[in-house]
Amino acid sequence: MPAYQCYLCDDVLNEHNRSKEHILPNSIGGRLKSDRLLCKTCNTTTGQLYDDVFAEFSVIWASKHHIQRERGNVPNFKAIRISDGAEIVVKPGWKIELLHPVIQYLSGNAINITSSSIQRHNQELARLKKEYLKDGWILDVLQTVADHTERKVDFLSDRIFNQDLLVRAACKIFANFYIYSDGDIREIHRIITFLKEDVENYYGWFCDLNWVHSHYGEKPYHLLAIRGDRKQKAIYAYLEIFGEKGFTGLLNGQYQGEDFQFDLVYDPVGLATIPFDGQLYLDKSQLMKLIKAKPGLTSSDNSLKY
Repeated sequence: MPAYQCYLCDDVLNEHNRSKEHILPNSIGGRLKSDRLLCKTCNTTTGQLYDDVFAEFSVIWASKHHIQRERGNVPNFKAIRISDGAEIVVKPGWKIELLHPVIQYLSGNAINITSSSIQRHNQELARLKKEYLKDGWILDVLQTVADHTERKVDFLSDRIFNQDLLVRAACKIFANFYIYSDGDIREIHRIITFLKEDVENYYGWFCDLNWVHSHYGEKPYHLLAIRGDRKQKAIYAYLEIFGEKGFTGLLNGQYQGEDFQFDLVYDPVGLATIPFDGQLYLDKSQLMKLIKAKPGLTSSDNSLKY
């Protein structure tokens, strides 16, 4: 069996220090793994630096499609209901619950309680009764409404992400897939340096091509594609998660080898690899302009409707 090295620290991998690294992250339902990429230390370090930020960024779509992670569960997240500004909790499958009961004072002594469960409703009702009795009020009428979780509501989830760490997370996915696919590691040494050191980003950025939806319809597939382009003297990559959000990378801008392509299309709901169908081409000059300009994330990246 040949000896493999951790591509970040160059330590020889053995039964004591090798780790199983996901090609597509566990946070978005990835199952394909390799123990020939990273040592345990580098896997843990980059996981805390990059993978955790990527997991937080992608949680909205992982929740939407109720992804079953191999390890751990998709967490709940907080959002704002557009119709009335109420704080809500979004659970996997985009099931909506009010974070706090909403109290509406009606005419006379009537009160309307909107809550996410009968238990939470009864707790709020008991609190109100105690409060009003203490103040000398008598509630003649008390109206109650339970706000159940199955309804569709519009919501906003406003979050701030470290864009540099997100891009590094995407570049780590590119490196993992390239090396897993038996690409020559020497051809992507600058990307590896980018992952190891605090150097300026000349290697990747956000780029939404909507490739999955244009080729597979409204399927929540992941696409991971790497191209070696001799004519453009480039190795470039594209990642699209859930058919919703994309990242691109320039792994080598001076490539002189033969053309090649590595592709992975994955269904995180059905847990199946899908045949690659279509062509994917990126223009090196346009890619370089995008990475140099680094346009910021738009509000649509943080605001989703259900």
